[in-house]
Amino acid sequence: MKKAVSVILALIMLAGIFTFSLNVSAYSEKEPTGEELGAGFTFDVVYVIIKDEYKFREFTAEDFGSDLIDRIEIPYPITPEDEWADDEDFWLEIHVYLKENEMTKKNITELCRTLSKNEYVKKIFLNYTGYEFPVFPETPEEIGVFSGAYRPYTEPEHEGYDRNGAGMLNNPYYKKYYNGLLNHSYSVYNQFAPYMGDIEYVDWFIDTYLEKEVSYITVILAYPEDLPDIEGAMKEYNIGIIKEHLSEENIMYVADTVPAVVLRVTPEDRNALRKIDDIVFIGDAFFTSKMGGSGLAESGVYTLGNVTGRQNEYYEGEKVGSVKFVNAADARLVLRFAAGLEKPETELKRFYYCADMNFDGEINSADARLCLRTAAGLEKEYDLTFGYKSSWYDPMG
Repeated sequence: MKKAVSVILALIMLAGIFTFSLNVSAYSEKEPTGEELGAGFTFDVVYVIIKDEYKFREFTAEDFGSDLIDRIEIPYPITPEDEWADDEDFWLEIHVYLKENEMTKKNITELCRTLSKNEYVKKIFLNYTGYEFPVFPETPEEIGVFSGAYRPYTEPEHEGYDRNGAGMLNNPYYKKYYNGLLNHSYSVYNQFAPYMGDIEYVDWFIDTYLEKEVSYITVILAYPEDLPDIEGAMKEYNIGIIKEHLSEENIMYVADTVPAVVLRVTPEDRNALRKIDDIVFIGDAFFTSKMGGSGLAESGVYTLGNVTGRQNEYYEGEKVGSVKFVNAADARLVLRFAAGLEKPETELKRFYYCADMNFDGEINSADARLCLRTAAGLEKEYDLTFGYKSSWYDPMG
Protein backbone atom coordinates (compact mmCIF):
# COMPACT_ATOMS: atom_id res chain seq x y z
CA MET A 1 0.00 0.00 0.00
CA LYS A 2 2.81 2.41 0.88
CA LYS A 3 4.47 1.82 -2.43
CA ALA A 4 1.22 2.25 -4.33
CA VAL A 5 0.63 5.63 -2.73
CA SER A 6 4.18 6.71 -3.46
CA VAL A 7 3.88 5.60 -7.08
CA ILE A 8 0.74 7.66 -7.52
CA LEU A 9 2.40 10.73 -6.01
CA ALA A 10 5.45 10.27 -8.19
CA LEU A 11 3.37 9.99 -11.35
CA ILE A 12 1.56 13.19 -10.48
CA MET A 13 4.85 15.01 -9.99
CA LEU A 14 6.37 13.60 -13.19
CA ALA A 15 3.32 14.74 -15.12
CA GLY A 16 4.11 18.30 -14.08
CA ILE A 17 1.18 18.52 -11.71
CA PHE A 18 2.98 19.01 -8.43
CA THR A 19 -0.13 19.19 -6.31
CA PHE A 20 -1.03 18.14 -2.86
CA SER A 21 -4.72 18.89 -2.69
CA LEU A 22 -5.90 16.35 -0.19
CA ASN A 23 -9.38 15.56 0.91
CA VAL A 24 -10.01 17.16 4.27
CA SER A 25 -11.10 13.88 5.77
CA ALA A 26 -7.81 12.22 4.84
CA TYR A 27 -5.79 13.40 7.86
CA SER A 28 -7.71 16.21 9.50
CA GLU A 29 -9.29 15.13 12.76
CA LYS A 30 -12.35 17.37 12.48
CA GLU A 31 -14.77 18.85 10.00
CA PRO A 32 -13.64 22.24 8.64
CA THR A 33 -15.22 25.30 10.20
CA GLY A 34 -16.70 28.15 8.21
CA GLU A 35 -13.56 30.17 8.81
CA GLU A 36 -11.41 27.31 7.51
CA LEU A 37 -13.56 26.92 4.41
CA GLY A 38 -13.21 30.64 3.80
CA ALA A 39 -9.43 30.46 4.19
CA GLY A 40 -9.21 27.46 1.87
CA PHE A 41 -7.43 25.20 4.35
CA THR A 42 -7.83 23.70 7.80
CA PHE A 43 -5.88 25.06 10.76
CA ASP A 44 -4.76 21.80 12.35
CA VAL A 45 -2.07 20.24 10.15
CA VAL A 46 0.72 21.06 7.70
CA TYR A 47 2.16 18.51 5.26
CA VAL A 48 5.93 18.55 4.91
CA ILE A 49 8.10 16.96 2.24
CA ILE A 50 11.62 16.30 3.50
CA LYS A 51 14.71 17.02 1.40
CA ASP A 52 16.05 13.89 -0.29
CA GLU A 53 19.29 13.83 1.69
CA TYR A 54 17.35 13.54 4.94
CA LYS A 55 14.60 11.09 4.01
CA PHE A 56 16.15 8.23 6.01
CA ARG A 57 16.61 10.36 9.10
CA GLU A 58 14.41 9.88 12.18
CA PHE A 59 12.45 13.02 13.07
CA THR A 60 10.81 14.41 16.18
CA ALA A 61 8.67 17.50 16.65
CA GLU A 62 11.68 19.34 18.07
CA ASP A 63 13.45 19.12 14.70
CA PHE A 64 11.01 21.64 13.24
CA GLY A 65 11.65 24.47 15.70
CA SER A 66 8.20 25.68 16.71
CA ASP A 67 6.35 25.77 20.02
CA LEU A 68 3.08 25.56 18.09
CA ILE A 69 3.64 21.88 17.22
CA ASP A 70 1.74 19.24 19.15
CA ARG A 71 3.10 16.16 17.38
CA ILE A 72 4.28 14.79 14.06
CA GLU A 73 3.19 11.69 12.19
CA ILE A 74 4.99 9.85 9.38
CA PRO A 75 2.34 7.85 7.49
CA TYR A 76 4.74 6.29 4.98
CA PRO A 77 8.21 5.90 6.53
CA ILE A 78 11.10 5.12 4.21
CA THR A 79 14.08 2.96 5.12
CA PRO A 80 17.24 2.28 3.10
CA GLU A 81 16.07 -1.33 2.75
CA ASP A 82 12.96 -0.35 0.75
CA GLU A 83 13.36 -1.32 -2.91
CA TRP A 84 12.30 2.15 -4.07
CA ALA A 85 14.23 4.03 -1.38
CA ASP A 86 16.90 5.46 -3.67
CA ASP A 87 14.46 6.70 -6.26
CA GLU A 88 14.52 10.50 -6.16
CA ASP A 89 10.83 10.61 -7.06
CA PHE A 90 9.88 9.08 -3.69
CA TRP A 91 9.94 11.40 -0.73
CA LEU A 92 9.42 11.31 2.99
CA GLU A 93 6.14 12.93 3.97
CA ILE A 94 5.57 14.21 7.52
CA HIS A 95 2.31 15.52 8.98
CA VAL A 96 2.88 18.31 11.50
CA TYR A 97 -0.08 18.91 13.83
CA LEU A 98 -0.70 22.08 15.82
CA LYS A 99 -1.60 22.11 19.48
CA GLU A 100 -5.36 22.11 19.98
CA ASN A 101 -5.47 25.56 21.56
CA GLU A 102 -3.22 27.00 18.82
CA MET A 103 -5.33 26.09 15.77
CA THR A 104 -5.84 29.50 14.17
CA LYS A 105 -5.21 30.90 10.71
CA LYS A 106 -2.49 33.17 12.07
CA ASN A 107 -0.68 30.33 13.83
CA ILE A 108 -0.78 27.84 10.99
CA THR A 109 0.57 30.40 8.52
CA GLU A 110 3.26 31.33 11.04
CA LEU A 111 4.13 27.63 11.31
CA CYS A 112 4.31 27.42 7.52
CA ARG A 113 6.74 30.32 7.42
CA THR A 114 8.89 28.67 10.09
CA LEU A 115 8.85 25.32 8.30
CA SER A 116 9.71 26.91 4.96
CA LYS A 117 13.03 28.05 6.49
CA ASN A 118 13.81 24.73 8.16
CA GLU A 119 16.97 22.98 6.93
CA TYR A 120 15.19 19.64 6.48
CA VAL A 121 12.12 20.86 4.59
CA LYS A 122 11.79 20.67 0.81
CA LYS A 123 8.11 21.60 0.40
CA ILE A 124 5.16 22.47 2.60
CA PHE A 125 1.45 22.10 1.90
CA LEU A 126 -1.62 23.06 3.84
CA ASN A 127 -4.60 20.76 4.21
CA TYR A 128 -6.64 22.43 1.48
CA THR A 129 -10.42 22.31 1.70
CA GLY A 130 -10.80 22.76 -2.05
CA TYR A 131 -8.13 23.76 -4.53
CA GLU A 132 -4.49 24.30 -3.78
CA PHE A 133 -2.64 27.59 -3.86
CA PRO A 134 0.96 28.57 -3.11
CA VAL A 135 2.06 29.33 0.44
CA PHE A 136 5.35 31.21 0.93
CA PRO A 137 6.84 30.07 -2.41
CA GLU A 138 10.53 30.71 -3.00
CA THR A 139 10.34 31.05 -6.80
CA PRO A 140 7.71 32.13 -9.34
CA GLU A 141 7.74 28.60 -10.75
CA GLU A 142 6.33 27.34 -7.45
CA ILE A 143 3.33 29.60 -7.94
CA GLY A 144 2.85 28.38 -11.49
CA VAL A 145 0.18 29.63 -13.85
CA PHE A 146 -3.43 30.07 -12.89
CA SER A 147 -5.38 29.08 -15.98
CA GLY A 148 -8.73 29.82 -17.51
CA ALA A 149 -11.03 27.24 -19.06
CA TYR A 150 -12.11 28.97 -22.25
CA ARG A 151 -10.13 26.96 -24.77
CA PRO A 152 -11.74 23.65 -25.65
CA TYR A 153 -10.99 22.40 -29.14
CA THR A 154 -13.38 21.33 -31.86
CA GLU A 155 -13.56 17.92 -33.49
CA PRO A 156 -13.42 18.11 -36.44
CA GLU A 157 -11.89 21.55 -36.89
CA HIS A 158 -14.41 24.36 -37.30
CA GLU A 159 -13.38 27.23 -39.55
CA GLY A 160 -15.13 29.75 -37.30
CA TYR A 161 -13.21 28.75 -34.19
CA ASP A 162 -10.30 31.05 -33.39
CA ARG A 163 -7.25 28.84 -32.94
CA ASN A 164 -4.93 31.70 -32.07
CA GLY A 165 -5.50 31.37 -28.35
CA ALA A 166 -8.80 33.19 -27.83
CA GLY A 167 -10.88 30.04 -27.72
CA MET A 168 -14.36 31.06 -26.63
CA LEU A 169 -13.56 34.52 -25.27
CA ASN A 170 -15.91 36.20 -27.75
CA ASN A 171 -18.71 33.86 -26.73
CA PRO A 172 -21.89 35.45 -25.28
CA TYR A 173 -21.12 33.72 -21.99
CA TYR A 174 -18.21 36.10 -21.36
CA LYS A 175 -20.01 39.12 -22.78
CA LYS A 176 -22.82 38.56 -20.28
CA TYR A 177 -20.94 37.30 -17.21
CA TYR A 178 -17.50 38.91 -17.48
CA ASN A 179 -18.01 40.97 -14.34
CA GLY A 180 -18.89 38.03 -12.12
CA LEU A 181 -16.11 35.95 -13.62
CA LEU A 182 -13.53 38.65 -12.96
CA ASN A 183 -14.84 38.88 -9.40
CA HIS A 184 -14.18 35.15 -9.15
CA SER A 185 -10.62 35.52 -10.47
CA TYR A 186 -9.99 38.35 -8.03
CA SER A 187 -11.26 36.28 -5.09
CA VAL A 188 -8.98 33.39 -6.13
CA TYR A 189 -6.01 35.77 -6.19
CA ASN A 190 -6.92 37.23 -2.79
CA GLN A 191 -6.96 33.79 -1.24
CA PHE A 192 -3.25 33.24 -1.82
CA ALA A 193 -1.99 36.83 -2.15
CA PRO A 194 -1.08 37.12 1.58
CA TYR A 195 1.37 34.23 1.22
CA MET A 196 3.19 35.21 -1.99
CA GLY A 197 5.89 37.33 -0.42
CA ASP A 198 8.11 39.58 -2.52
CA ILE A 199 8.59 37.26 -5.49
CA GLU A 200 8.82 39.04 -8.87
CA TYR A 201 5.99 37.02 -10.33
CA VAL A 202 4.69 39.57 -12.85
CA ASP A 203 8.03 39.92 -14.68
CA TRP A 204 8.44 36.15 -14.65
CA PHE A 205 5.00 35.64 -16.19
CA ILE A 206 5.65 38.26 -18.87
CA ASP A 207 9.01 36.72 -19.78
CA THR A 208 7.75 33.14 -19.73
CA TYR A 209 4.21 33.14 -21.05
CA LEU A 210 3.75 36.08 -23.42
CA GLU A 211 5.82 34.83 -26.33
CA LYS A 212 2.86 33.61 -28.41
CA GLU A 213 1.61 35.66 -31.33
CA VAL A 214 -1.43 36.58 -29.22
CA SER A 215 -2.05 35.93 -25.51
CA TYR A 216 -5.20 36.47 -23.46
CA ILE A 217 -4.61 37.38 -19.83
CA THR A 218 -6.32 38.70 -16.73
CA VAL A 219 -4.30 41.36 -14.94
CA ILE A 220 -5.05 42.11 -11.29
CA LEU A 221 -4.33 45.70 -10.31
CA ALA A 222 -3.54 47.14 -6.90
CA TYR A 223 -6.73 48.14 -5.12
CA PRO A 224 -7.02 51.95 -5.24
CA GLU A 225 -6.83 53.54 -1.81
CA ASP A 226 -8.80 56.67 -2.67
CA LEU A 227 -11.50 55.24 -4.93
CA PRO A 228 -14.56 57.53 -4.99
CA ASP A 229 -17.74 55.97 -3.70
CA ILE A 230 -19.65 56.48 -6.94
CA GLU A 231 -21.00 54.10 -9.56
CA GLY A 232 -18.49 53.33 -12.31
CA ALA A 233 -15.45 54.52 -10.34
CA MET A 234 -13.72 51.11 -10.34
CA LYS A 235 -14.26 50.57 -14.04
CA GLU A 236 -12.93 54.05 -14.78
CA TYR A 237 -9.88 53.34 -12.60
CA ASN A 238 -9.21 50.04 -14.39
CA ILE A 239 -9.47 51.55 -17.86
CA GLY A 240 -7.40 54.57 -16.90
CA ILE A 241 -4.50 52.49 -15.61
CA ILE A 242 -4.38 50.28 -18.70
CA LYS A 243 -4.82 53.06 -21.26
CA GLU A 244 -1.79 54.90 -19.90
CA HIS A 245 0.39 52.18 -21.46
CA LEU A 246 -1.73 50.08 -23.86
CA SER A 247 -4.26 50.92 -26.54
CA GLU A 248 -7.99 50.44 -26.15
CA GLU A 249 -7.75 47.60 -28.70
CA ASN A 250 -5.90 45.55 -26.06
CA ILE A 251 -8.84 45.70 -23.64
CA MET A 252 -11.40 42.89 -23.90
CA TYR A 253 -13.29 42.99 -20.58
CA VAL A 254 -13.13 45.39 -17.64
CA ALA A 255 -14.48 44.58 -14.17
CA ASP A 256 -16.99 46.99 -12.65
CA THR A 257 -16.36 46.25 -8.97
CA VAL A 258 -12.83 44.80 -8.63
CA PRO A 259 -9.42 45.87 -10.05
CA ALA A 260 -9.19 43.32 -12.86
CA VAL A 261 -9.06 43.49 -16.67
CA VAL A 262 -8.87 40.90 -19.45
CA LEU A 263 -6.36 41.90 -22.14
CA ARG A 264 -5.37 40.73 -25.59
CA VAL A 265 -1.59 41.21 -25.89
CA THR A 266 1.23 40.41 -28.28
CA PRO A 267 4.97 40.06 -27.58
CA GLU A 268 5.34 43.71 -28.56
CA ASP A 269 3.17 44.68 -25.58
CA ARG A 270 5.44 43.11 -22.96
CA ASN A 271 7.51 46.21 -22.26
CA ALA A 272 4.35 48.28 -21.87
CA LEU A 273 3.00 45.79 -19.32
CA ARG A 274 6.23 46.06 -17.32
CA LYS A 275 5.69 49.79 -16.98
CA ILE A 276 2.31 49.38 -15.29
CA ASP A 277 3.40 49.52 -11.65
CA ASP A 278 -0.14 48.83 -10.46
CA ILE A 279 -0.18 45.25 -11.82
CA VAL A 280 0.12 42.85 -8.87
CA PHE A 281 -0.69 39.56 -10.63
CA ILE A 282 -1.23 38.09 -14.08
CA GLY A 283 -3.04 34.87 -14.95
CA ASP A 284 -4.78 33.30 -17.87
CA ALA A 285 -7.93 35.10 -19.04
CA PHE A 286 -10.68 34.52 -16.45
CA PHE A 287 -8.36 32.32 -14.42
CA THR A 288 -9.75 30.13 -11.70
CA SER A 289 -8.52 27.88 -8.89
CA LYS A 290 -5.93 25.27 -9.68
CA MET A 291 -7.11 21.72 -10.07
CA GLY A 292 -6.18 19.12 -7.51
CA GLY A 293 -4.60 15.78 -8.25
CA SER A 294 -7.80 13.78 -8.58
CA GLY A 295 -9.40 12.78 -11.84
CA LEU A 296 -6.15 13.02 -13.75
CA ALA A 297 -7.46 11.14 -16.77
CA GLU A 298 -10.97 12.52 -16.69
CA SER A 299 -12.14 14.57 -19.65
CA GLY A 300 -15.36 15.34 -21.43
CA VAL A 301 -17.10 16.61 -24.52
CA TYR A 302 -20.15 18.68 -25.42
CA THR A 303 -21.65 18.43 -28.87
CA LEU A 304 -22.11 21.81 -30.51
CA GLY A 305 -25.83 22.51 -30.51
CA ASN A 306 -26.57 20.16 -27.63
CA VAL A 307 -28.10 22.78 -25.35
CA THR A 308 -30.78 20.75 -23.58
CA GLY A 309 -28.36 19.01 -21.27
CA ARG A 310 -27.33 15.73 -22.83
CA GLN A 311 -23.60 15.30 -22.52
CA ASN A 312 -21.09 12.88 -23.94
CA GLU A 313 -18.39 11.95 -21.46
CA TYR A 314 -14.94 10.62 -22.14
CA TYR A 315 -12.66 8.64 -19.92
CA GLU A 316 -9.09 8.12 -21.09
CA GLY A 317 -10.18 8.92 -24.64
CA GLU A 318 -13.04 6.42 -24.83
CA LYS A 319 -16.71 7.33 -24.99
CA VAL A 320 -18.84 5.82 -22.24
CA GLY A 321 -22.59 5.48 -22.22
CA SER A 322 -24.87 6.12 -25.14
CA VAL A 323 -23.88 8.81 -27.61
CA LYS A 324 -26.44 11.64 -27.66
CA PHE A 325 -27.00 13.72 -30.77
CA VAL A 326 -28.42 17.17 -31.41
CA ASN A 327 -32.19 17.16 -32.07
CA ALA A 328 -35.12 19.44 -32.77
CA ALA A 329 -35.58 20.23 -29.07
CA ASP A 330 -32.14 21.86 -29.06
CA ALA A 331 -33.00 24.00 -32.08
CA ARG A 332 -36.28 25.06 -30.43
CA LEU A 333 -34.50 26.12 -27.22
CA VAL A 334 -31.89 28.13 -29.16
CA LEU A 335 -34.64 29.88 -31.12
CA ARG A 336 -36.67 30.66 -27.99
CA PHE A 337 -33.54 32.01 -26.31
CA ALA A 338 -32.77 34.19 -29.34
CA ALA A 339 -36.35 35.55 -29.21
CA GLY A 340 -36.06 36.33 -25.49
CA LEU A 341 -38.70 33.76 -24.55
CA GLU A 342 -36.47 31.43 -22.53
CA LYS A 343 -33.13 31.55 -20.79
CA PRO A 344 -30.90 28.95 -19.10
CA GLU A 345 -30.58 28.94 -15.33
CA THR A 346 -27.99 26.21 -14.79
CA GLU A 347 -24.88 24.99 -16.66
CA LEU A 348 -24.63 28.41 -18.21
CA LYS A 349 -21.20 27.93 -19.73
CA ARG A 350 -22.30 24.76 -21.50
CA PHE A 351 -25.43 26.41 -22.89
CA TYR A 352 -23.70 29.50 -24.25
CA TYR A 353 -20.75 27.55 -25.63
CA CYS A 354 -22.95 25.08 -27.48
CA ALA A 355 -25.61 27.54 -28.69
CA ASP A 356 -23.24 29.76 -30.70
CA MET A 357 -23.13 27.34 -33.62
CA ASN A 358 -21.13 29.56 -35.97
CA PHE A 359 -18.80 31.11 -33.36
CA ASP A 360 -19.75 34.67 -34.28
CA GLY A 361 -20.24 35.78 -30.69
CA GLU A 362 -24.03 35.94 -30.96
CA ILE A 363 -26.92 33.53 -30.38
CA ASN A 364 -29.70 34.15 -32.87
CA SER A 365 -31.97 32.53 -35.45
CA ALA A 366 -28.97 31.63 -37.62
CA ASP A 367 -27.70 29.40 -34.79
CA ALA A 368 -31.15 27.83 -34.38
CA ARG A 369 -31.20 27.05 -38.10
CA LEU A 370 -27.74 25.45 -37.96
CA CYS A 371 -28.82 23.49 -34.91
CA LEU A 372 -31.88 22.16 -36.74
CA ARG A 373 -29.83 21.29 -39.82
CA THR A 374 -27.33 19.47 -37.59
CA ALA A 375 -30.19 17.53 -36.01
CA ALA A 376 -31.37 16.55 -39.50
CA GLY A 377 -27.88 15.40 -40.52
CA LEU A 378 -27.50 18.20 -43.07
CA GLU A 379 -24.62 19.86 -41.24
CA LYS A 380 -21.45 18.37 -39.85
CA GLU A 381 -21.57 17.58 -36.14
CA TYR A 382 -18.85 19.21 -34.04
CA ASP A 383 -17.68 18.34 -30.54
CA LEU A 384 -16.26 20.82 -28.06
CA THR A 385 -13.70 18.69 -26.30
CA PHE A 386 -12.08 19.68 -23.02
CA GLY A 387 -9.75 18.20 -20.44
CA TYR A 388 -10.40 17.92 -16.73
CA LYS A 389 -14.10 18.38 -16.09
CA SER A 390 -13.35 20.15 -12.82
CA SER A 391 -11.67 22.92 -14.81
CA TRP A 392 -15.06 23.67 -16.35
CA TYR A 393 -16.42 24.69 -12.98
CA ASP A 394 -18.80 27.55 -13.66
CA PRO A 395 -18.91 30.15 -10.85
CA MET A 396 -21.85 31.82 -12.58
CA GLY A 397 -24.24 28.88 -12.22
